[in-house]
This record gives sequence, structure tokens and C-alpha cells, in this order.
Amino acid sequence: MQRRIAFLWIAGTAILTWVLNTSFGSIPAIGTFLDPINGFWRNAETKPFNTELTLRSGVREPVSVVFDSLDIPHIFATNDYDLYFAQGYIVARDRLWQMDFSTRAAAGRLSEILGPRALEYDKYQRRTGMTDGAHTFLQAFLTDGDYGAAVAAYADGVNAYILSLKPRDVPIEYKLLGFEPEPWSPLKTAYMVMNLTRTLSFSSSAVSMSNTRNLFGDEFMDHFFPYYPKGTEPIIPADTRWNFTPLPIPSAPDSRPMSSSASPILPEKDHGIGSNNWAVHGSRTKSGHAILANDPHLDLTLPSIWYLSQLSLPGHSAKGVTFPGVPDVVLGFNEHVAWGATNVGNSALDVYALQLRNDATEYLHDGQWKPTTLKTETIHVKGAPDVIDTVYYTHHGPIVYREGEKPYERRFESGQAIRWTGFTAEKPFKTFYLINRAKSYDDFKAALTYFDSPPQNLVFADRNGDVAIHLAGQFPLKWKGQGRYVSDGSDPNYDWAGWIPKEHNPFTHNPARGFVSSANQHSVDPNYPYYLEWDYAPFTRGNVINEELSAMTAVVPDDMRRLQMNTRNRYAELVLDVLLATIDRSQLNPSELAGLDSLSNWNRRNDRDLVGPTIFSKWWAALHLNIWTDVYPERGYFKRPNDQNTIQLILDDSNSQYLNGDTPFADRVTAAYRTSFEKLDPETMAWWHHLNASVDHILGLDSFGTGRLYASGDKQSVLALNGSNGPSWRLVAELGDSVVARGIYPGGQSGNPGSPRYMNFVLDWAEGRLYPLPIMKKGGSTITFIPN
Repeated sequence: MQRRIAFLWIAGTAILTWVLNTSFGSIPAIGTFLDPINGFWRNAETKPFNTELTLRSGVREPVSVVFDSLDIPHIFATNDYDLYFAQGYIVARDRLWQMDFSTRAAAGRLSEILGPRALEYDKYQRRTGMTDGAHTFLQAFLTDGDYGAAVAAYADGVNAYILSLKPRDVPIEYKLLGFEPEPWSPLKTAYMVMNLTRTLSFSSSAVSMSNTRNLFGDEFMDHFFPYYPKGTEPIIPADTRWNFTPLPIPSAPDSRPMSSSASPILPEKDHGIGSNNWAVHGSRTKSGHAILANDPHLDLTLPSIWYLSQLSLPGHSAKGVTFPGVPDVVLGFNEHVAWGATNVGNSALDVYALQLRNDATEYLHDGQWKPTTLKTETIHVKGAPDVIDTVYYTHHGPIVYREGEKPYERRFESGQAIRWTGFTAEKPFKTFYLINRAKSYDDFKAALTYFDSPPQNLVFADRNGDVAIHLAGQFPLKWKGQGRYVSDGSDPNYDWAGWIPKEHNPFTHNPARGFVSSANQHSVDPNYPYYLEWDYAPFTRGNVINEELSAMTAVVPDDMRRLQMNTRNRYAELVLDVLLATIDRSQLNPSELAGLDSLSNWNRRNDRDLVGPTIFSKWWAALHLNIWTDVYPERGYFKRPNDQNTIQLILDDSNSQYLNGDTPFADRVTAAYRTSFEKLDPETMAWWHHLNASVDHILGLDSFGTGRLYASGDKQSVLALNGSNGPSWRLVAELGDSVVARGIYPGGQSGNPGSPRYMNFVLDWAEGRLYPLPIMKKGGSTITFIPN
């Protein structure tokens, strides 16, 4: 009996040991994860990082790295190779898993670590051309002496850090998911750049627009989806004179675009992916120096998409934020200039309806059946056999399809292809390599010649007091409206006719109004000779920024910080008084009347403790839905007029059939108010409960995120915070004899959830504080942060 018990005990121990140290599908080995020596316990930081570090191995000359109290590395090197080697090494020290995971996601390789649940995602990534696009970037890196060498040195630095790691010290996410770091390469940097390009410009509303046009016709579309909405203040001041002879504009085809009833193959444009930037000329500031401000709006994640660094060579220092995995400072300043960026609303991507035959090996174009190019993709799947998938390419670009969605099955006779500027971009980040070293406006302009995609509004200021803003990128040469709807892939009239010369891209330098600004609104007025796009962000943020800047005199940097935190609700300023005058108070109960009174006294700002923004936002959402639900079919994929154009309808024509229909407008307004107010909880009426602001972990792990933040803002306010999307970085820089800059992002330098440096910036960011960001001189002492 004892021998049997002993056998069972030994066998049980062996089985338990095997279970604890074996991965099942995407589940990590539990024993390895819980190992007190090498497991997740090792990731809790109990000792502070060194304030200084000298790199000697792998570099040509010793590199000095000094960390300030915010853990910002100040890297001092004597040559480019050592500078970027050190940058790769230091960023990997803090953000290795983030870099690894992001590039795997971009490349369609998540199935390798997550198993079959990520398979459809990986297929979609590859079918949308990410692999080919990344290799285009890679070839551009390899053929560029300066920037290619920077990318290679950066990869060497990342790999040097990876080789220094012991299994017990790898980031916790590797232990959670049960995989190990793999070597970095320039191709991974290419995938990172491709992923950023995709985030900012890979979207289209062509399918929903085509469906809506088929339903309502051109008159409806031109009215509710105007090319240039009333009230627009473009980024480049209206009536700007263009000092060039434009290229001939291609002729639009006689036939209307092909109809579409398909479901979308791409995400709709997200106007939350936006940003603000502006720069005030020295003639309008108290000091006489130019002041630049920038706050790009992106998804807020932990680890943050940004990492603060200073990069210094003899005679040159640049400081600001970088993308982990990509060399150089992307947004920031040096001793001479400062720069920032916002996303351009642009026609960077067109969707083409195709006629296909022979299992999609041929497509019709210009009266001929042309062969598609088939590329095989092998997807490795954790815990399962490899999956072989096929990507079909036309001269437009890849045919995008999803499994199980007609007409995207293996045997299809129709489909949709995409043409995207991201497939042909080559050296956009060479621009930042050069701007890091810029000393003048001319240097800045010269750097823009390399910028292809994603198109950006790049703002500039220098020590001379000058300011400028340029639309940077490669823009297709199109006829007006091309790409607005699904294009006919068989008709060559829908092919892109070429490119707008970069020297014809819109810009303004030291405009008469004394400032430049952008908030993703229309780039230019209709006098610009080329067609760029129709679907820009609403004018709300842009109008408020321009109004506030125009009213300022003797501007100081803190005026810029306060403007970044401005919570004016432009929609409420435009329409709330009309709604208050229209609602039928006789139908309201005492509680509803009290709510209406508080709304009447609201200052039209989306501040966190106020109830006014809560009541208005719910009321407006219910009214908007009420208006258009009666107009649109119950089912189908359509584009509805946005808030801005619906408000304009109310202001211009309250008797419109679209506002009244079977129900008078006043009854709609009253019913929408009562319905929305009834759903509000008196205990959680304060706006911050409904703003639901948070900074979430990339994997959605609740314990690794912030939870709901006590914050102000709204997606259409200058403080464009909405859920987990908002100002991902804030910078205010005054360009005098020395640069005085302050900045912050919502996160921390470390990517380790067990580190006190993981989210230590978040609360200050939510309060609108900025950290001093002086340029450290070599041999300088550690900088101490003093709150403003």
C-alpha cells in the first residue's frame, strides 16, 4: 500500500510539474510565471535606477547617459552610430515588450503568441498589404546612407540590451503570454513606421457614402456632406495666394461611381485621431519670442506610445518624444527650432470595386482581363498547425476580404481593392532625422521634401520669432470628389493621375494674423487649385483655438498651456439656446425642469464637476438619433450627417422636413430631453463620470491600467479627451536665446507595471500640469522636477 501511495505521489508530482511548466495553446506555463526566482515577482522594482550610465560595449566611443528625476535619458555621444545605438539600448530597457508586441501586431504575427484567437486579425493585417508596405520602408532605409545607418545602429542597441537580459528579468507580459524576446531588426522599425502610418491614414467612408448616395441621391449628399461646410476656418488662411502654376486637373468620368451595398472592408475615419498645434509669432508675445504648442490626440495606452529623450552630439541636441522602435526625436525641439504635428484630413486611400473571375486570378480593367498577383503568407499559430493564406494584388493594391463575408469568399466574382499612399511612402522619418538637426526655417523646409505619408500639418517656430505651418506629405492628383465614393476599379478614369508636386503643398509662413494653427479641420479654402479631401474633422476645435488666439495679447507660455486645457463646448455655444427656446416646458416634471434650469445656467464648458455637459451631451445624442432614425432605413451600412452639419440644419432651417417629418421638431426636442434625462443617475451626474476617461494597457488588462480618471474635456473641445482617446503628448516651447520648454504625456517612462515610473505622469497630465524640459549640457547635474 505504501509503495502504491509513493508511486502515486511521485506520478502526481511529475504530472503537476509537467502541467506547471507546459503551455497549453495561448495559455502560458503557470509554473514559470509563478516561479519566485524567474517569474513575475522579479518585475517589481524595489531599487531606483541609476542616475548615470556609461555605455562602453558595442559602441565606438564611450556614451554617457544621464537620467533626470523624471527618468528622461540625456544621451551624449560623439558620432551618429553611438547615439542611435544608445537610444535603441535605453528605449529597449524601458519598452522592449511594447516594441516587440507592436511590431508583431503590425506584421500579422500575433497568432504566434496568442494562438488561433488572433488568426483572423493576422490574416486581415496581411491582406491589407502591411507586409509589402513594410518592405518598401525597409528598402528605403537600406538605400539611405544617413537614416539607414541610424536605423541599423538603433537595432544593434536594442539587440545588445536583449542579449544582456536574463530570463528572470524579461518584462512581465512575456511571462504572462509565455514567449521570449526575439532579435530586433530594421524590418521591425519598418513595421513600426507602417503601423503608425496605418493608424493615421488607413480609413475610408467610401462604402457607407456610396450606400447613402444610392438611397438619397446627389442633392442630399451635397447638402449634408458638404465639401466645405459653412463656418469653416481653414488651416491655411482663406484667400491665400498660391505662387505656382498648377498641373492640369484630370477630368472626372461621365458616369457616376459604381454603387455599393457591401459591408465595409476598412475602418471609418476616426476624428478622434486628430490633434491641435499652433505657434504664435514673436510680435504677439510678451517676450518677443515665438511660442509653439502641440498636443496630438491618439489612443491613450500604457505603456504610452511616446518616450521622452534627449539626443546630443557635439554642436547639436534635440529633446522631446520618440516612438519606441524608431530613431530620433519625432516631436520636440532643439536649441534653434521647435516643431509639432497634427493629422491631415486627406484622400490618402481609395476603395475600388472590382469585377473578378477565375477565383480572383483576373480582374477587369480598361476593357481587359488582367492577372492579379498572388502572394502566399504563412502564419505560424501557437498550439496549432501553420496556416497558409493568399493575398491578391491588383495595380490599385491588395484585394481586401475577410473569411465568411460575401463577396469575400475564396470563389468570388467581385471584391474591393485599395490604393493607399502608405504603400508607396519611403522616407517620412528621414524628415525628423533632419529636423532634429535644423537651425533655420530653410532647414525645416528642406527636411519636408522627404515626407510622404501619413500626411501631417507640421508646425514650426524658431529663435528669430518666426512661425510656419506646412501640409507635409505626398498627395494624389485627383479630380474633385475622387475617392469620396467607391471607385470603379475597371475604369482607368478612377486611377490616380499622378502626384501634386510637393512644392505646391499648402503652407503659410508668418501670416498677417500673427499665428498659425491646425486642429484637423479643412486644410485650405476652395481657392486652392487641387482637390485634397472633403471629410475633415468638425471645425469646433479649430474655431475655438483661432478665436482664443486672436483675442490674446502679450502672450506668455502659460496662456498656451491653458488653451490646451480649454473645455469650451462649441456645439453647445451654437445650438443650446435654440433647444432651450424650443423645448415644451409644460411637458416636463419638476425634476426635469430643475435639470433644465441647471443647463440654462451652465457656462458651456465641459469641466469635470459640472452637470451641464452631462445633460447636454445626452440630450443632443438622443435628438441626433431621433432626427436621423426616421430618415434612414433600420438596417444597412450608411453614413449619417454628423453633429456639425445637423446643428447647421437646425440653425438654418428649423422647418426642414428632416427635422419635422411625422413629428414636429419641438416634440422631438422635448421627447429627446425627457428620454435622456430619465436615464441619468443623480449620484453620478458630474461630467467626469460620463467622460469615462482612462489610460488602458495595450492588452486591456484592467489591473495594468488607470481606471476612470477625474478629468475634464470632450472630443470636440480643445481639450479633446474622450474615453481612452485624447492628448497623448503636450508641449509648450518658447524659442528665445535658450529654449524654455515644458511637456508631459499620460504614462511614465517605464513599460513595467511593477515600476513606480509606469504611470507616474498621469495625474499631473489630467490636471494640466507640464514638466520643465531643459536641454541638459554634457557633464550637467541631474535635473530636479519643480511643478509649475
